[in-house]
Amino acid sequence: EEGLAQVANDPHRRGIAMDYRELLLAIARQRNDRGQIIKQARSLWLSRGAVEHYDLMVAAVPPDEWATFRTRLLSEPRLSPAMVAWAYAREGMWPQVRDIVFASPGFFAPYQLEMEARYPDETAKLYERLARKMLKDVSNRPTYQEAAGFLARMQELGHGDAGKAVARALIEQHPPRRALIGGLRRVLSRRRPPVSYTHLTLPTSDPASIPVGAGSFKKKNKTNDTDS
Repeated sequence: EEGLAQVANDPHRRGIAMDYRELLLAIARQRNDRGQIIKQARSLWLSRGAVEHYDLMVAAVPPDEWATFRTRLLSEPRLSPAMVAWAYAREGMWPQVRDIVFASPGFFAPYQLEMEARYPDETAKLYERLARKMLKDVSNRPTYQEAAGFLARMQELGHGDAGKAVARALIEQHPPRRALIGGLRRVLSRRRPPVSYTHLTLPTSDPASIPVGAGSFKKKNKTNDTDS
């Protein structure tokens, strides 16, 4: 075990250590050695974030011990917030997911629809905060469009008046920015559409594959406006 740890800390040999752990896990499963299954699956999940290894832990740990085991597992310092959020989502623990992704919006994208459906008021406030923050120091068309998209989503969550108020205030603050003004005026002209959450699903992909900070919630609008 000590040798495996040393190899795992070497970036040039880390893959060898993980492959060896996969072999140990396969042997443990053949022998139905629950202790080794948990040990190897835990180490592999912390290193690789694969769904298979997480589900093996869930299956191997006795149900009455799982909550305590999970708490210790998700307290590991090496875990990223993205992996912790994924695990909570896998367990259906949405308040914990909310706390993580609202505190760090870069992790929000994979859970957008769930957050909108479960916490529409808080999500609308997040969109307002993000739109204001994005437009404070940035002056490029993609950012304008994304900020306007956040305000449009507020309308879909039943906070259209607040979103329009923000749009009006931003138009007054930034009158020379034609690309921005065009996007904000589209927000002001929108009628609230019905909200549908027919595609809500639990996250099933590996948490390591979630594009951290790469989400965009805007609806792209083609425009010929340019900043002056």
